[in-house]
Amino acid sequence: NYFSNREYKGNCTMYEFARKWIPPYVLTDLKESEFMGYGSNEQESISKLILIGKLDSDVEFRYLSLLRNEMYARNGYIFQDEDLKAFFNQMPWYKPISEDVQLNAYERYNIRKIKELEGKVKAIVAIKEPNPDTLSEKYIKKVILKAKWGDGEGEFELAGESPVYGPEPIIIDKENNVYIVDQGNARIAKYNDKGELERYFNYYNYTDYQTKTVKWAIGGNLVAIQDNILYTNLYYYKKYSIISFNVITGEIIEKVNYNSIKYHKELTNMIFYDTNEKYKIGETGEFKSLKERKEDSVVNMIEKNYPRKLGTNYFISYLGLDSLKNKYYEAYITRIRSTIGSDYICLYKFSKDNKLLAYIGYPLKDYLASEGTIIHITPNGDIYFLYPSGKVFIKDWKQKFIPGKIQLIKWELQK
Repeated sequence: NYFSNREYKGNCTMYEFARKWIPPYVLTDLKESEFMGYGSNEQESISKLILIGKLDSDVEFRYLSLLRNEMYARNGYIFQDEDLKAFFNQMPWYKPISEDVQLNAYERYNIRKIKELEGKVKAIVAIKEPNPDTLSEKYIKKVILKAKWGDGEGEFELAGESPVYGPEPIIIDKENNVYIVDQGNARIAKYNDKGELERYFNYYNYTDYQTKTVKWAIGGNLVAIQDNILYTNLYYYKKYSIISFNVITGEIIEKVNYNSIKYHKELTNMIFYDTNEKYKIGETGEFKSLKERKEDSVVNMIEKNYPRKLGTNYFISYLGLDSLKNKYYEAYITRIRSTIGSDYICLYKFSKDNKLLAYIGYPLKDYLASEGTIIHITPNGDIYFLYPSGKVFIKDWKQKFIPGKIQLIKWELQK
């Protein structure tokens, strides 16, 4: 039916078979635009739909075969294959004439392109998701912290004039205490290894009580720990500054006038962490990125050998090293890039010689982050993931926010 009710355009220079790549008998719940949203091109779209179970691979490969052989059938080709013969014998336009038919240049071109498509679809569908149980290292997932949105104790607030992200970054000390920067409330929360709140470090008060006006400043997006001292940055009235705290007592050691230019030599060997990068303080007092170069060979390995089962793998980032020089990578995946709630992350751990040691896949829903997924790798190989979620939308010309959940997840390496 699908082939019989469409006019054949084999002699048209603009012959287009792309529309036929959307089989109506299996995609009744999807519009064409949604179908195309599953990948950056047609073969990727078909492959993703097969992988997530919306299409059946046998049916779809047969469908592409029928599309390719229709051009022979339109020219009266006598098929030897019984399935093809039975299918095209149903078509009122099919008149078997000869086993030797002449195709024009456009038909030969289209057949060649469909064959290429069949090969590409099969290649992508053949990609298998790594089974963590078969890899040499195992991780156990633990949710060590659950919190709410707000400004109360144990809560976190949205940050920025346009609320698109929540608490970040995070850092872990040698005793596995967790420090989470709550930029919306201008404070850093310290939790012990059991997820219990121990204290806050208030690094900036946004209100000037003398003039009753709100001050403007940027800070708290970089943190460092050294010798039981917690440091964070401030950019206050065009001045780069540092504020530091005693992590045991919570006491402020240096206030806002701790000038990073004046003290850069004292802090020169200290590493500051943001969401997904490391920094050091330069001679001018500015923070200089220590961004490590990701290995193209590992990126290519992930792209070619590991899955994009839930969608398009459009971003692979290097997360860093542990004390054994194992390398960590994150693949950020989305089914439809512009759709919130369809995201998925895959974490890959490789040895120094690029052998895959461990794999973690985790679905995301309504995930909020300004600079990428909030992940921290400890020297011993544990992985911490801060997961703030919620929905931001515009209603009546006003921006609304529906709070989701905030979790701190720890994937603990099993020794």
